[in-house]
Amino acid sequence: MKQKPVILVFCFAIISSQLFAQIVNGNCFIKANYLELGIGPCGVFGSSVDAPPGYHPRGGAEYPLRLGFIADHGRDGWNAGTPNYCGDYYVPGNPEEGWGITMNGRNYNNNLLCDIRDIPGDIIQYTNDGVMITGTWKGMIDGLEITAKTSVPIDKLYFLTEVTMRNISLDTIRDLYYMRNIDPDNEVTLTDDYVTQNTIVSQNPNTDNKAVVTAEGLAFGCFIGLGSRDCRARVAWGGFFNRSAQEAWNCFLPHQCSGSETDDIAITISFKLGDLLPGRQASFKFVNVLNLSDVDESVDLTGPSFLIGGSSAVSSSDTTQICSSGPTVFEVINTGGFDSWSWSPATGLNTTVGPLVVCNGNINTLTYTAKGENSCGSTINVHFTAIKGNLVKVPKAGPISGPTDLCLPNSTVTYSIAPLPQATKYEWRVPPGSSILSGDGTNSITVNLGSITQDSIWVYGINVCGPGDTSLITVRVLTEFGPTLIKYTLVGDSTSCEGKSSRIKAVYSKGEGSVTNFQWYKDNTVISGATDSILTVAASGKYSARLTTTYGCSYMMRDTMLIFHPVPVAAFKLPDGCVDGNFIFTDSSFISGGTITNWIWKKDGAVFSTLQNAIGNFPGGLYSIQLTVNSDRGCSSAPTTASFLRYGKPQADFSVAGSCSDSLTRFNAIMLSPGYGNSNIVNWNWDLGNNTLVSTQDPSLVYGTAGYYDVKLTYNGDNCTAMTNSVVRRIYVGDPLPAMKYNRVIAFEGEQFVLYAGSDGVSYTWTPAIGLTSPDQRVTSGSLLQSQQYHVHVVNGYGCGRTDTVQVTILGECKIYSPTAFTPNQDGLNDKFRIYFGCLKALTRFSIFNRWGQSIFTTKNGLEGWDGKYNGVEQPAGSYVWIAEGEFNSGKKFTEKGTVTLIR
Repeated sequence: MKQKPVILVFCFAIISSQLFAQIVNGNCFIKANYLELGIGPCGVFGSSVDAPPGYHPRGGAEYPLRLGFIADHGRDGWNAGTPNYCGDYYVPGNPEEGWGITMNGRNYNNNLLCDIRDIPGDIIQYTNDGVMITGTWKGMIDGLEITAKTSVPIDKLYFLTEVTMRNISLDTIRDLYYMRNIDPDNEVTLTDDYVTQNTIVSQNPNTDNKAVVTAEGLAFGCFIGLGSRDCRARVAWGGFFNRSAQEAWNCFLPHQCSGSETDDIAITISFKLGDLLPGRQASFKFVNVLNLSDVDESVDLTGPSFLIGGSSAVSSSDTTQICSSGPTVFEVINTGGFDSWSWSPATGLNTTVGPLVVCNGNINTLTYTAKGENSCGSTINVHFTAIKGNLVKVPKAGPISGPTDLCLPNSTVTYSIAPLPQATKYEWRVPPGSSILSGDGTNSITVNLGSITQDSIWVYGINVCGPGDTSLITVRVLTEFGPTLIKYTLVGDSTSCEGKSSRIKAVYSKGEGSVTNFQWYKDNTVISGATDSILTVAASGKYSARLTTTYGCSYMMRDTMLIFHPVPVAAFKLPDGCVDGNFIFTDSSFISGGTITNWIWKKDGAVFSTLQNAIGNFPGGLYSIQLTVNSDRGCSSAPTTASFLRYGKPQADFSVAGSCSDSLTRFNAIMLSPGYGNSNIVNWNWDLGNNTLVSTQDPSLVYGTAGYYDVKLTYNGDNCTAMTNSVVRRIYVGDPLPAMKYNRVIAFEGEQFVLYAGSDGVSYTWTPAIGLTSPDQRVTSGSLLQSQQYHVHVVNGYGCGRTDTVQVTILGECKIYSPTAFTPNQDGLNDKFRIYFGCLKALTRFSIFNRWGQSIFTTKNGLEGWDGKYNGVEQPAGSYVWIAEGEFNSGKKFTEKGTVTLIR
């Protein structure tokens, strides 16, 4: 085959240093399981730049890749359900989401994806502890320091924002208000409809100190709510570009603080914080909830809780350990507007008033209650149980492990310390603009340092006894001059089909530091094991190389495009191996370019077809089927192999017991082989030849009429019910044998007697066999000491049988016995008249006389009888006289006479 050239096309790769960063150009991006959120550089919920790869932005026509927030409200995956996910909630259209404050009678606002930015500030931190992802913004305006910490639980559909305002000026800040305003366009990217159903669910003042406003889409129910359990909070709907926190809280038009409205309008939550003295601070929490069922759970998280020892967050009614080696600080956090606090009991506490007290540790187990009062006129009681544990102060943190020098764009790295005894969590501080990507709160974090030049990372362990001493490490991000690519060249011969051994080499210049590592990529994905300057290429694609220097800096070279003729991929569909006759292996091979021209099918290594769709009919068995295909460019596929189970036909037979029209004929199915792939034969279906259909394995039937019947048995295997087999046999059902009458047999004790059965059978069985010489013969003889009744079962050639009975009477005395009548009609019963002797020594005469006294029969043989004839002529019915003379064994001579009746 003629080799065709490999084509190399060079291009340049642009690798962003922020590709996987969580803080991008001052924006913070948070990705949880069911919720994605962008925080702009001015603290609004909405990015001023496009979201990084891996997110699901849906910002509409003007900002398609900006991210506000979106929710997989069905928790079924970002590409499943109807709709697949809700949002973006406000970026489409006029992106109205932001926050503002009113202080000293003046309004300040950050809004519209930071197009409005009255309050300076920056994203200062991103952290991820595996349970909660947090982004923190910090800014300042006119002596007011504002920190907004937004936390997104990994597996929830809500996020909480904790705002802390601190007066760092020397003057009192008057009439301080805060608000969050959003125009909820929940479904506009799904339906082009901006309208939502906006409802005040709960409004302060109330006993729960709860304020909640919701907005719900009309088509899919995409949902958002704003809420807080803070008596200083109020919610409203109405207006659009709302810019006054004071007017929102006081319900000035267009703000409506009760009821509901279906319209394209905004919803707002606001807080009245009053005057803030120098050095004092005010904190509050509110929640954005994106699923109706999560409203109560999320809003409850904004209420008061405790911080024990500055490290352990405790909810009301929880139990916690306190320090065993010194004092423990108890602090009420998330005060929710409850500014006046009193504690009880006073045992172990340094004071009983204020949100923060110190326990000296001189207790065992004690439940403390903190009672809060707020300016709204409400009170609240929260409590926890403190237990004197075995926790002592955490020792100083050991050395921090991790690199001190990094190179752009690779500024993501892991730092760790050895676990500290007694530490319940670890507090890390990283340079401003850095992101803790994972492990926050543990002894090992992964951090993206961004583009810092030089700064410190520090950490300490902490428990309820307070923090331990700090350990730090100084790090810097290098921007050295590295190597650059001169060209890619082909090495040796090349081939035209993908997967063959074409080779390319990267030729590069030297820069600062020598190259210590070489790594090839295909389509921006690492090629495992490709760490030499020469690469063996197997498929078309965009190839590039990354070089690492002695400083640990890494540089991606520009790309080269290699184009090969496509190699077809052999694929096929197995037929159903549970069918009779021929079956077809269906080709489903494909090729990305060109045409597949031939097919080679093999069965257990031997070619059996060259058709596109192979036709086969194999006996039952497990076969290895292989397909190889070739293209019009001469490129061959790798063989594709699959196991094909060809079921075998089951084999069975049946036997027949009993074939008489008056008795039960039994059929017994016999499995010879279940057929390959089956373990048993099931579904025995019979046609018994007389319109009787039966589905039991061993049926039985009484045929009413003698004759020939064609019996058919159809059956199949248990794993292949579609493949049936059958066996047909003609049977003959005979008439039953007629019953017979037998003479009573008389014999003396020990005397031999003979029994005769009917002559119409092929087998005979005498029962019981007591005293008989041949109990399986038609004629048998025997001797007995006492009388016995015998049964004889006679079966003819068709299997029809009958059972007759004969009585054998044993005579014990020395005398003559004679019947009173006989019937010489040749029916085998009583056809002769004879007399019976006990103890007979000799018979000298046995004679029969008719009524005229004429002797018509005479014998000396005691076993011989009269057949009712004289000189061959049948004598008439009537009474006849007999005379017997002889001698008994005792020597006594006898003469006996009697009469017998001949019956015709």
